[in-house]
Amino acid sequence: MKPTLWHRLDTLARHLTPFVIAVLSVLLAVVPLRVPSLGVAGPIWPLMAVFYWTLYRPDLMPAVAVFAVGILFDALSGAPLGVNTLAFLALHGLVAGQRRFFYGKPFLLIWLGFAVVAGTAMMAAWALASLWYGTPIAGQRMATQLAMTVGCFPVVSWSLFAWQRTVLRGV
Repeated sequence: MKPTLWHRLDTLARHLTPFVIAVLSVLLAVVPLRVPSLGVAGPIWPLMAVFYWTLYRPDLMPAVAVFAVGILFDALSGAPLGVNTLAFLALHGLVAGQRRFFYGKPFLLIWLGFAVVAGTAMMAAWALASLWYGTPIAGQRMATQLAMTVGCFPVVSWSLFAWQRTVLRGV
């Protein structure tokens, strides 16, 4: 039996949800949040989305989607174009390469892996931005963002897992 148009549209929409969630996380990340004594800083939400979807649904988060999320994040955050894109692609490559190691492991190990991979990606972005500007950028904001990103990961991971279990169940 041939699938109906509505069935095909539903399947397409479900396949696009990880990308759409990553794009929405970019929009959330560029909303300025004030942290007392640190100014404007917040978690890098798209980094969490890219990590999660690359680990659990790599078929729905290919490198081209990660590239688009990175370019959008660079454009909206005011970072030099390509800095976060390269960091996100590096994270995607690291996670995809170590997927067999991470998949099915206890959450604490995945959280630790996220902390290491996110720290590596953020340090790479910091180094590239420092090279772009020709001077080292203050690391306090990056350290704060890394701590906030790693600290928020369990809640984001649980939310994305619930989304995957309900919306993407059969896809």
